[in-house]
Amino acid sequence: MPTCSSCEQKLIKSSFTREELRRGPERRCKACVEATNSLLSTALSTRRFDEVSTDAQVERLRSRDPNTQMDAANKLWTLTRRGSEVVDRDIAAAGAIKPLVEMLRVRGDDRAWTAAMTLQALSCRSDARKIAIADAGAIPLLITLLSGDSEDDKEVAAMVLHNLAFVQPHALSGGGGGNVADEKDSAEAKRYAGVVERQRQIVAAGATAPLVSLLTAPEDGAREAAAATLACLVSDSEEFTRTALVATCSAAGAIPPLAAMCTQHPYPEGRMDASRVLLALAEHSKYDASRIGQALRELEEPGASGASGSDESLSQLLERLALGHSTAASTRPEEYCSEAEQSDTIYSEGEMLHHHGARMVAVTAVANAAALDVS
Repeated sequence: MPTCSSCEQKLIKSSFTREELRRGPERRCKACVEATNSLLSTALSTRRFDEVSTDAQVERLRSRDPNTQMDAANKLWTLTRRGSEVVDRDIAAAGAIKPLVEMLRVRGDDRAWTAAMTLQALSCRSDARKIAIADAGAIPLLITLLSGDSEDDKEVAAMVLHNLAFVQPHALSGGGGGNVADEKDSAEAKRYAGVVERQRQIVAAGATAPLVSLLTAPEDGAREAAAATLACLVSDSEEFTRTALVATCSAAGAIPPLAAMCTQHPYPEGRMDASRVLLALAEHSKYDASRIGQALRELEEPGASGASGSDESLSQLLERLALGHSTAASTRPEEYCSEAEQSDTIYSEGEMLHHHGARMVAVTAVANAAALDVS
């Protein structure tokens, strides 16, 4: 029996309208829809939107008044930062995704940034919401935001793109390439195919060059968001998409900033992601492999563990740097951890539990497979 996303009860199909049944996991039963409509009607008649419902805030997103739109987007963003799946489902079910995506077009104020932050939170934990965000046309708009002048806009755009492109570890039956040929669960196979299609759209829409440019941003978080998105795409996407991505990365000058991240980035996630992208570049081209090895050894601190080993291969060097053996302590500041717990930051559904181990396995596996010695 279908489950209502609001009251979470399993009900017979007649308890839902046909339109709600077509919503899949975001469907709501007739009783919940009626209750929501009643609240919305009260909100519209009294104009007391601040304390009524998510539906009222979504209605305000559609206002022609910029201040009303901004206030509604801010309130929805505040709600999503709680990290509550129930709240996020209610916001999506109320129809927030499309007006939020449309708000990404706005320039001249903070509406696009606020909309992107809300979409970033909504794109955590739910594949249905990711599909809805992509189907609403968010990918090209996010890439436009990523290519703009605002560093804050660029960072949050990269965070949303990462969530849309992320593959949960259990959705993969093989290594970094994500082969699901032997996947017994057809639903998981279909789900993975949808992720691959979003990754293809992201690369085809021109995300690579602005992501590479973001690797030189002044803020650690922006660089990490860019590296995480690129690492996700090179590790999980189909071969054609991955080949196009690494070729553009190399041409856009990704090697120097990625090498700097491997040796100097303060957080292990950033070092691991940079290592994954560099390994993909090295596998793509022996010339790039030579450039990467030279850049890394020039940047390493004198006396770093293993730095002077002439027999150390590029794969071994990248693995060691990803593990952090030649970098300073990498404990995230408390405020970053707090923010991560509220909205999952750049990490997508389930990855807060798995990304440390999964990324370490990915780096080690690819490094062992590559075995590229450029010394």
